[in-house]
Amino acid sequence: MRHVVFGIVLLIVFLVAAFWLRDVIARNAGMQQQLQAAQFQRGRLLKLQLDEETGIRGYLSTHSRAFLAPYDAARRSFAADSELLEKSVAALRIDDTPVRRERAINKRWLATVADPALHGALSPQSKKQILGKSLVDAFRANDAALTASIQARSRQVERAAGGLLTRMLFGLVVLGIIVVLVVTGYGYAQNRLSRRLHDRDVEYERERHAVEVLENAFSRPDLPAFPNVLLRGAYAPARDEARVGGDWYDAYAIGERRLLFSIGDVAGHGLEAAVAMSRVRQSITTAAMSETDPAEMLRVANDVVALQEGRLVTVACGFVDLDKGGVTFATAGHPPMLFVRARGPIELLTTGGPPLGAAATPRYRSESRQIEPAAALVLYTDGLTEHGRDTVKGERRLLQAVRAIDFRKCDDPASTLLTSIFSGNSPADDVAILTLTFTRAAAWPLRMLCA
Repeated sequence: MRHVVFGIVLLIVFLVAAFWLRDVIARNAGMQQQLQAAQFQRGRLLKLQLDEETGIRGYLSTHSRAFLAPYDAARRSFAADSELLEKSVAALRIDDTPVRRERAINKRWLATVADPALHGALSPQSKKQILGKSLVDAFRANDAALTASIQARSRQVERAAGGLLTRMLFGLVVLGIIVVLVVTGYGYAQNRLSRRLHDRDVEYERERHAVEVLENAFSRPDLPAFPNVLLRGAYAPARDEARVGGDWYDAYAIGERRLLFSIGDVAGHGLEAAVAMSRVRQSITTAAMSETDPAEMLRVANDVVALQEGRLVTVACGFVDLDKGGVTFATAGHPPMLFVRARGPIELLTTGGPPLGAAATPRYRSESRQIEPAAALVLYTDGLTEHGRDTVKGERRLLQAVRAIDFRKCDDPASTLLTSIFSGNSPADDVAILTLTFTRAAAWPLRMLCA
């Protein structure tokens, strides 16, 4: 009878602990999403101020009101966007002083520069102010302060969640040890063996559940719809459920004409690998809000990985620029991307940088390619080519599978490629695939010639 009571109590404790752990992870994920949204709103507010300034400067230089289109659009949106940002910052318990200062700077800029310029009453001092951009520089300084505050808050949230998870796991391990000692004290070999098996299963299920909850909280199942670019992703977990790891793929729209994409693989498996994966993804996305160079984004992410001793991460990331009709990319120890043209051989794209965490001050560089009509980019993690323990054979099989796909007609090249390689079987390691198909590029060369 005591065995039954003890088992029921133990089950209740583990259920409470599991739900608490899930709640902690979900709240941390929600907070990180709010921080990401605030970072995006901050960047948009800076863009609106710069659009206002660009419009006025263009108008003063040419006296053509056509240059006022971005100014008018930005002026209509600025008040509402600044209020939204202020509410977001306040909800995150971040000092909203920089936002209020930005609003005051914008009002002053409109009163002393924009309105006089539009009415032909600009003073010599105001013209000097336009040339010196003192108010806009002050706006940028407040924007930098706000960016630092958001990043500091993100680190604080991560540390708090990590501390709770660590204490929770430690408590559960201690509880497991106590259970083993109590069961051993009963002196019944069969019950002792049963309890040990039960404890091992609970420990396994707890970590597997924590990893799955964390991966679900930071996953991005829905890729954005983007003009002229068909985005498709596929993910296959390892056949061994205990080897849940840190593979990911991401794609985000940065404004209306730029697309950020990334894919990566964290060395190792389990809860720590999943946590490291979420931190690297967040650092790349955050850096993309202010950086236009993928190599610089990798340097930022390397600093994050450096804080996690012994952890290595391979990454490939870049931007698609629809205005210039090009792709800019950088890699950090990751398998090369495949650039598939409608005609001609497949090009392997890599910049040869070391994995994140391999060096304190690594050198990364970016390269660019012009987008061609009906071309495609294929990004993948090494589980796609190493499942047969023969990497060379796996790479040949991958190239054959890619050549067999008609990217002009295939609606989901990523899933097609996954099915072609594994034929419905589970891989030995996690696999992530991201494909970008450039469905129409006829206007881009003209844009580039005009530039």
